[in-house]
Amino acid sequence: FFFLFNVFFQLLTVFVVNKIINNAHFYQLSELESKIILFSVSFFIIITQYIVTFYDASAYFFLLLSVYYIQDYLICKNLKTLLSLCLIVLVSTANRETAALSLSFLLILLVKDRSLKYIQNNWISILKDIGIPTMLFLLTYYSVRLFLKYNNASNGISVNEDVYLKQNFTQLNNILGILFSFITMYFIISFSKSNKNKIVIKRFLFFSLPYILMVFFVGILWEIRLFVPLFILSILLSQMKDYDLK
Repeated sequence: FFFLFNVFFQLLTVFVVNKIINNAHFYQLSELESKIILFSVSFFIIITQYIVTFYDASAYFFLLLSVYYIQDYLICKNLKTLLSLCLIVLVSTANRETAALSLSFLLILLVKDRSLKYIQNNWISILKDIGIPTMLFLLTYYSVRLFLKYNNASNGISVNEDVYLKQNFTQLNNILGILFSFITMYFIISFSKSNKNKIVIKRFLFFSLPYILMVFFVGILWEIRLFVPLFILSILLSQMKDYDLK
């Protein structure tokens, strides 16, 4: 069942990535470049599935579906698209915490190439665009946590996560996981379309620090799958062209 489930969402994920990179407002890629992106996304997902879960494959799909609607919303800025984005964020958050990265992605696209003066003059609009999905993420995340906590507590099961910070910096397999992730991110940044794209990726990683820190504290870092959402979104940012927003 896990095999069929993951293959189904893997195909959906590739389909959505293809839709994203064929958005002419944000991308201008050759056929070869498009194929390399599709291969890279599939490659990182597949090689990290030595830990089989029932939520990773679907999490990638919902995360990238969020990206698709983020791009759509930034072009048209209509209420229907915003509501669709919020619905996907809700479902994505209920599935896995990686939904938080879609908020980092949205924020970085909102402020990309914007001057400080523009941000100061339009902070209400920017706050609305990022604030609504963020509040929905937080409400959904903590609602799910509370539900699991009280539901499992009644059955004598704890949902408290262990802290693996010490093990992540002392055990060889976890250190190798960190090294692999840093090297991979270095190459993704190095192959960016321009220096501007490199800066955008670094800003995205900065805004993703809450997720990254959580991974270091409660994740087991030889499970490279924890970094794959960062790899995928950074690949998309690395090849994005300059764009105009309303």
